[in-house]
Amino acid sequence: DILHGVKKTMDKLKSSFIPLITYASSCIYSELLSPLLMTSNCKFGASKCSLVFTNVRGPDNEIRLNGYKISSLAFFVPQSGNIGLGISIFSYDGKVFVGLNCDSNRIKHPQELSDLFTTEFKKLYEATFNEQ
Repeated sequence: DILHGVKKTMDKLKSSFIPLITYASSCIYSELLSPLLMTSNCKFGASKCSLVFTNVRGPDNEIRLNGYKISSLAFFVPQSGNIGLGISIFSYDGKVFVGLNCDSNRIKHPQELSDLFTTEFKKLYEATFNEQ
């Protein structure tokens, strides 16, 4: 199963020293390097990426702004350099929102990608809740 394979790989990565080393080196760079060198370092790192993916758990219940209920929210991952695809998943008030940013030079038909994502999300939802 693809989902279990991804989870296993991510769990292995999260329990390794790679996140700690990446964080520590970023802190050291930001303290020791000049802004020009820091910018160059960030651009170099971004040039090695082709995809940015994030998921954020939002509030479980509705929130209000100046008395008005916020019915939906959206956010998108920042994209720079040669990043061709950004995927963001955000939950809010029992709903899941997905944002896609695509480089039109790399992904010619972003609506197809969006449709595939929706189809697979529905399958995941049905598999999860039909088993209960």
